[in-house]
Amino acid sequence: MVVESIGVYIFIIVVLFVVALWGWHKWNETKKRRSSEYFYSGLLKLIHGDRRGALVDLKHAAQESSENVTSYILIGDILREEKKPAKALQVHKSIAIRSDVKENEKADAYKSLILDQIALGMHKDALQTAKKLLSIRKDDWAVNIYLEELEANGNWEEAINFLSRLPKTEKRDSLLSFYEVELGKKFVSEGENRKGRIHFKEAIKLNKDCYPAYIEIGKAYVKDERTDDAIAWWTNFSAQFPDKIYLVIEPLEKAFYDRGKFQQVVNFYETLINEGKSSREIFFALSNIYVKMGDYPSAISSLERLDEKDKETKIRLMYLYFQNQQFDKIEGLLKEIYDETISAKRKFICGNCGYESELPLWRCPRCNEWNSFNI
Repeated sequence: MVVESIGVYIFIIVVLFVVALWGWHKWNETKKRRSSEYFYSGLLKLIHGDRRGALVDLKHAAQESSENVTSYILIGDILREEKKPAKALQVHKSIAIRSDVKENEKADAYKSLILDQIALGMHKDALQTAKKLLSIRKDDWAVNIYLEELEANGNWEEAINFLSRLPKTEKRDSLLSFYEVELGKKFVSEGENRKGRIHFKEAIKLNKDCYPAYIEIGKAYVKDERTDDAIAWWTNFSAQFPDKIYLVIEPLEKAFYDRGKFQQVVNFYETLINEGKSSREIFFALSNIYVKMGDYPSAISSLERLDEKDKETKIRLMYLYFQNQQFDKIEGLLKEIYDETISAKRKFICGNCGYESELPLWRCPRCNEWNSFNI
């Protein structure tokens, strides 16, 4: 009899447990369903630009089910966009440290957390989070944000090492060359000029058009009192890239002056012109040298040798004609500029997207923005 009673009790307990389990399951399913409904409602509001309404629904979705991780992530994203990055960071960090979230959800949380940290100026933390993201997801966004945070932290050595492991492309080598320049500058700032030059030269090997490398090599040689080597690098650069000579004109002329070879600057510019390696910038540089020497006729002659004279050249000539009291020539140039100005078609440019039109428009045909041409 007692055994039968115990059996009944056990049976009742099992039945109650099963009923409770079934009830809990139904209750949980109901909450998950309500969470999904709130979530999709929030998404629709977000799509339609109603961020505040979306925030309310997404909070309800998160309250109904803590498993709705995407709701938490979107809540944090909205808070950051509402200029509340500190609150956003708290939300995203709470997801990132959870052990029960899926790998792709954790990656999404890391991505949003990085943006929060950047918004708060926490670049060291953002770099560490970017490393964690890369351990899960190695897409273009993760790679680029990691590089950006290495840049923000001035960690040029790691940036070079990381970028070097990526597939070789022209774009990669171009960026890598600039990283080499920055690392070289770091060494030079620490007094290690030779190490700096090694990295500048490596930058040129990677990308012969890495102009700052040529500039910085010369500066490093000057620091080591090897001015002639600096002159050699800058003159070679000027011959190779005559239209970029303005980048080295000032240090090059100073270097020639410091070595007591200022007249050689004129000879150098003339040699470039005679060898057909000239550009407008070289004629400007030659003219400026003559101005510094007080030789206005030679300065004028230098600019008059230009086959095509744009507005800047004409303005320079007018100044020189004035200094040389050639007022009749000023009048001629003024008339040329005036004629060019009145014959030029006015351009209307959209302030929103940059679309250009020769006609006044009140609505941009590209971006559909109204009254964006500042007419």
